[in-house]
Amino acid sequence: VAVPLTESRIRQTEPAAKPLKLADGGGMYLLLRPDGSRYWRLDYRFDGKRKTLALGVYPEVTLAEARRRRRAAKAQLAEGRDPAVGRKARKSEQPPAVADTDYIARAVEVIGEGVWDWDLRSGRVRHNAQWARLMGLDESTLEHRWEDTQACLRSDQRAGVLAGIQDCHAGQAAFECEHSIRQPDGSLIWVQNRGEVVERAADGRPARMVGSLHEVTWHKRGELRLQERNVLLQTIATVNEMLLADLPEQQLMARICEELVRDCLFTMAWIGLVDDDGVTVKPVAEAGFASGYLAGADVRCDASPQGQGPTGTAIRLGSTVINNDTETNQQFAPWRERARAQGIRSSAATPLRVSGRIVGALNVYSGEANVFGPGKVVLLEKLAADLGMAMGHRAALAALRKSEARFRAMAEHSTDWIWSIDLQGRHTYTNEKGASLLGYTPDDFFAADPISLVHLDDLPRYLDVFGKAVATRSGWEGISLRWRHRDGSYRTFESSASPLFDEAGALVGFQGVDRDITERRAAEEHIAYLAHHDALTGLPNRVLLRDRFEHALAMAERSRSRVGLLFLDLDKFKRVNDTLGHAAGDQLLLEVVARLSHCTRETDTISRQGGDEFIVLLNEIPDPEAVERIAGEILARIAEPVEIRGHVLNTSCSIGIAMYPEDGDDFDSLLQKADVAMYNAKDA
Repeated sequence: VAVPLTESRIRQTEPAAKPLKLADGGGMYLLLRPDGSRYWRLDYRFDGKRKTLALGVYPEVTLAEARRRRRAAKAQLAEGRDPAVGRKARKSEQPPAVADTDYIARAVEVIGEGVWDWDLRSGRVRHNAQWARLMGLDESTLEHRWEDTQACLRSDQRAGVLAGIQDCHAGQAAFECEHSIRQPDGSLIWVQNRGEVVERAADGRPARMVGSLHEVTWHKRGELRLQERNVLLQTIATVNEMLLADLPEQQLMARICEELVRDCLFTMAWIGLVDDDGVTVKPVAEAGFASGYLAGADVRCDASPQGQGPTGTAIRLGSTVINNDTETNQQFAPWRERARAQGIRSSAATPLRVSGRIVGALNVYSGEANVFGPGKVVLLEKLAADLGMAMGHRAALAALRKSEARFRAMAEHSTDWIWSIDLQGRHTYTNEKGASLLGYTPDDFFAADPISLVHLDDLPRYLDVFGKAVATRSGWEGISLRWRHRDGSYRTFESSASPLFDEAGALVGFQGVDRDITERRAAEEHIAYLAHHDALTGLPNRVLLRDRFEHALAMAERSRSRVGLLFLDLDKFKRVNDTLGHAAGDQLLLEVVARLSHCTRETDTISRQGGDEFIVLLNEIPDPEAVERIAGEILARIAEPVEIRGHVLNTSCSIGIAMYPEDGDDFDSLLQKADVAMYNAKDA
């Protein structure tokens, strides 16, 4: 039995690699596609046939409105009428536009989901129900005080929103701001807020503003995920670079905490070290907190109630502890009121290890609940490990300045490449790890010409950086270079160096630390690849397909040829997944891709849109008959039996065709017409 949907569940469900169906009962469900788009659908049977009715796009069509449309469709079925037929009839009978007041017309110019009208003289804000829902207010009340609307804004964003409104009042620009709003259930949504002054008093002061509120949560989450990943990687790199910075320990840790709250990666951050008593966790650096918050927190790492929170537990157990919701986590009870006052809803604590010993914890906080997913936890632990390594390296470097022998002992055990060079670029020292990373012994490495080991494409950068360092008597930071391994492959290193001077102050060379980032760079390139390709088939996704279409369109305009867009959907694919399992379904999809490749040219593009839908982009088509021939060949190829896990399957597909320039001259128009044509073919 399907559990009825809620707005909170809809917002919290993330897109997956394959389309998801969020059932609401009665045959209705919300189809969540991998690109984040959401569509209401109703499955029903009429005249012995199974059909699907599109009920609208979320969030333009709310949950309540979708249910109303479901009831209307069910009523038609009870009367023996097909809802789909009635819908087509209604589409062909569009009512004439209704004139409205001037302020509503102005609001429509910046229309979003919610519409608002603020009378600055009375301080009242009139709005529609959608605006109230997005703001987390009572939908049945269509007018609120201006002070009530300000209270809906997050405290850390309120000043920025109000500043934008003030600029609009001053006539500098129309108001446009992207911000978040906390809902009654504790979740956050992101909105695009737009507005403009439409009436001013005789003295020029603003008297009325109108505008709109449009939800952008799904797009914002994708943007934030990518931004978060980039910021985390950058933070890890920055912490590692701090190893070379000659800063007092307190200043070093303060900079680390500031780095963690930069770009809103986390709301707050602090580093706590276990005191000499072995029980008290003493804050040594913090960022993002109100003054005095940590001073009275009383955090411990023993078995007392004050030691049962995330920080104490992480230190005691030696593993990361996640507090997904401060409002429901009983172990967080001693600090709940203080956290509530700071707007904290979740936190994570990761133990800090220096030379294998747990000395404290790295702690981060967020204003949202349930934000520490597996990917963030892995990256956070990596950050804590690098921070611990940076702390250890810094302590080691302080000691190594006292003894060259101790420096060499530490250097030979470092996981990084530690080296020194003279003014001709010849290596005068390298640790064994650095040489071994390139497949050499130290002696063999010294015998090699360093210039010959640098990748030819990176050589100009290497010479430029080295020349500027000599000329300015300074080092360099974060320079990426590829060095040739003894086996002929290349490893990528991130290099930072400082100058070496003799007793007279003359520059004699450089010393530095290089970190092997080959695997990290490969991971970044893989992430970039996944952003434009389907994970299962490796085919271009819609983002890359759109780019390919623009190139095809430009070529067609120059050669006066055509561009064909084929929208293909496998018939009864769900039955394969349901009976043979998703692994068999994936194997069938890969077989379909292979057959499509046999029917197309290398210059054409095959794209998977998710599930069992594919789009074939045909370049430089001389006439429509050529597209029909290709479509016919695809139908024949797909119809050939295929053996999947010992089962012989008879497959088929439906194809919709759209042509440039006959059916449109832009990607979205052609895709929509091909989609409609495909469904018409499927229903034929």
